[in-house]
Amino acid sequence: QQPPPSAPPLVLSSHPATHAQNRAPALKLCLHVLLTATLHGSFFLVLPVWNCEAACSGDTEAECARSSATLAFYLLSAAYLLLSALQIKRGMPLIIQEYPLTGSTSTIGYYAFKIYMAIPFLWEIRVATDWTIQTTSLSLWEWLKLEDIYSGLCSVRADMAARRQSPRGAKQPLATKLGLGGVAVLLLLFIVLGPLLLFSSAAPFSTPNPVVGASLSIGISAEPSDHVAGGTFPLGTISRFELTSVHKDAPVLKRQFLMLSCLAGERVDETCGYSYLLGAWSAQFQQLTFANATDQTWSVNLQARRALAAALGSGTTMHLELQVTWRRQYAVDGAVESLYHASSLLSDKQRAALLKTLSGAKGGQLTVDAAGIFPKFVRLPSVGSTPLPLSGVNDKWHTFQNLSFVLISQGGGDNRTVSETEWWGLGQSDADRTPFDAPAGGGLQLIVASDGLAGGRAASSIVAGGVLAFYTVVVLAIGRAARSMLGDSRYRLIVDELPLTRDLIALCEAVYIARREKQLLRETELQETILRLYRSPEALLALTGSQLKYD
Repeated sequence: QQPPPSAPPLVLSSHPATHAQNRAPALKLCLHVLLTATLHGSFFLVLPVWNCEAACSGDTEAECARSSATLAFYLLSAAYLLLSALQIKRGMPLIIQEYPLTGSTSTIGYYAFKIYMAIPFLWEIRVATDWTIQTTSLSLWEWLKLEDIYSGLCSVRADMAARRQSPRGAKQPLATKLGLGGVAVLLLLFIVLGPLLLFSSAAPFSTPNPVVGASLSIGISAEPSDHVAGGTFPLGTISRFELTSVHKDAPVLKRQFLMLSCLAGERVDETCGYSYLLGAWSAQFQQLTFANATDQTWSVNLQARRALAAALGSGTTMHLELQVTWRRQYAVDGAVESLYHASSLLSDKQRAALLKTLSGAKGGQLTVDAAGIFPKFVRLPSVGSTPLPLSGVNDKWHTFQNLSFVLISQGGGDNRTVSETEWWGLGQSDADRTPFDAPAGGGLQLIVASDGLAGGRAASSIVAGGVLAFYTVVVLAIGRAARSMLGDSRYRLIVDELPLTRDLIALCEAVYIARREKQLLRETELQETILRLYRSPEALLALTGSQLKYD
């Protein structure tokens, strides 16, 4: 057996008939010459490509300007005339090419057909539309089977033509191995590892996601014991704050940290910097400063006050609690809010002072210090909603701030629990002499480093359930699709390894001819013949040849 001749080149046809008439080429040639003369006369006489106007001076010289739009239209017309001339030269095809991408074995057409088949639902929409508008005796499912067979035969024909380009037993060229295998490996690695880069702070593109709101709540917590009810006793909420942008060249971000000099108090504003806390990741820095008093008075009822006093007087463990809530411009992992919770253990001396103040009868204020309770720098990452305090090794004395919980009382008389007005405040225990520069008595102050929204807003919405959910849903789905395309090829050997597809393709095209001629019975008989061939491996082997590759 010899390999089939190459398929005729792709030609364009606007003629509706299936067979060309004997005089059609001559008539088309006359029409082509007439159209060529008419178009050139129109462009250069009626609509000149170059418009010339006499100069204002009135002399014989003319000023010419080229019309870009007219020239572009002329070039399109010339391209049409060229294609029409090629059609006249090569003749009309016996069978009109209904599907141009399958009418040639060219490399470009083959890969274009592969891309067309890979686009979801495009092939199905085209097939269903054809079945709806054309006259046929086949059911939709029979039509789908025939179209699937025809598409597969065209792909096999192109594959076999590519195999014949190299002799049997020849070594695969390095360029082919790198172009196919190397690109496939890189593509698979990109699918598997790409999301790790795309949704990290090192993403090549990101959208700024600054803090737009914040609130702070304080309280006292008690662990439950045999005689004391546990829980949290709210002290108040602070929702007033100031939010300002911090430039990356600001002293608080650029000054170095020299531990010995900082501990010795030498040039504190120059040696006690925080630049070592900031990594190479890109972030937007903002300074957040809260008010130093809660929004409302401490209007705790008498029963809750007695329960707090009982807990303070018992041996149960108690903490001062502080929680900051940030609200960002865009959601991260499906949430726009981030929470950071801090606590400080109450000492026996502090418990006794609180208990004395709760039971006392005079106004004033009570101060409870909480050393190193809250960090000065907090990073809000691009993946995950948990804030990260920025701190080094054994430098909590430098990177955390000392705060004071203050109970302020006004008014009163002898019955403190009824007539006095009380509220809680939270402020700096002392002035910060470092570039952080928090004043004594000022409210909680911190520098927030907000990472950009990794991958932009669209990517963030895709991974709203987290990177793990993205990998589970998307990457595994892509992996299954790739496995279905590349794996299990052993089950398709009988229809993928057809050396000579000419006769089978001719049968499919005969079905199209019978359909165009409205010979519906003939269409059905040819379609049934194709199905019988595919049901018989021996018939396929005899019709398409047994030798997989020709020398």
